[in-house]
Amino acid sequence: MSIPANLIDNGFKYGRPEGHVWVSIRQTEGEALLEVRDDGIGISPEEQEKVWQRFYQVDTSRGDEGGAGLGLAMVQQIAQAHGGYMTLESVPGIGSRFTLHLPL
Repeated sequence: MSIPANLIDNGFKYGRPEGHVWVSIRQTEGEALLEVRDDGIGISPEEQEKVWQRFYQVDTSRGDEGGAGLGLAMVQQIAQAHGGYMTLESVPGIGSRFTLHLPL
């Protein structure tokens, strides 16, 4: 499992029909950023911190395919193992942006 593959898969899995997933890579001062953004169902503010916990799933009834709830926890651990971290910006009904921050 790779960070981009997991985030892109989630974008499609929890996206809306005919929706979009955007992937971008850029460099800022001291960091490389990988962003995966979608226009899917979004994640409520109350649940945004919980998505990084092992076995946590936001609302399993909203996705077509079930998962084990390990993907984002593993993404966070992989980022940390490389000296980085993950951030999430999300608005229910509008979509989500997951960003991997890695030191250069």
